[in-house]
Amino acid sequence: MKHFWIIGLLFLAMGCGHDEYPLPANQINRYNEYETSLSVISSDELQIDQLESDPFKIISATPYADGFSLMVEYGGGCADHDFTIFWDQLIAESYPPQVTFIMTHQDYDDPCDAIVRDSLFVPYAQLIEDVDIFDPMFVHINNFSNDEQVTFDSRAHQFSEASCEVPVIARAVACAEGPLGEFLFETGEKLEFNNLRVWLDPVDLNGELLALALTNGQSYTAKVKPVFNSEWWWDGTDCPTGVDSVGSVYPVEIICIQ
Repeated sequence: MKHFWIIGLLFLAMGCGHDEYPLPANQINRYNEYETSLSVISSDELQIDQLESDPFKIISATPYADGFSLMVEYGGGCADHDFTIFWDQLIAESYPPQVTFIMTHQDYDDPCDAIVRDSLFVPYAQLIEDVDIFDPMFVHINNFSNDEQVTFDSRAHQFSEASCEVPVIARAVACAEGPLGEFLFETGEKLEFNNLRVWLDPVDLNGELLALALTNGQSYTAKVKPVFNSEWWWDGTDCPTGVDSVGSVYPVEIICIQ
């Protein structure tokens, strides 16, 4: 089965940009005299239509084994900012199942307009007691301030759990347009979680092209970090004859390659 995937862009530090390390939900991250907090509210009695939000952007989502981190961007720098994840505990019947979270932002009328980016971590355990329901799961995060949505596959964290141990093959694919041009990485073997071929698409690293001299068909060992944002991208169709496009594309940050 083919799925549309969301390509992730690695965030850049801008203005009063904050640390990239995850901020656990319901905890506070302090920078100078101002605070950024994240809370999680999970209830089957939520009234979603009564929510309000100040403007912000979800830059990317990164899945981990026990939760996910969100890179958010907003204008500010001179006041506290609060973010909240809401879930009505509804699970769509599909394979994998799907959930949709709503995210809001409270800026407390911050008078400054510096571009701030924060990384906020959401543990599955703060959403529901039975965390196993998220393995596997398609997770949608809806930005209530602009109705944009980021989606990720909870299984993608498996790529980043080992050190430099993901077997890949460099493939020149004409329908790919990433920082490595026509190159995608094909996993060296079918993955157990979906029994389908998986393609890894390297994303731009800090705004610079990855300086890798790849050889078509050459085997490599890599460590990658999956990152997703709100841009629709290639789903594996319309590839040249002879290229096995069955499977899914995962956008990744290349951390190491041998």
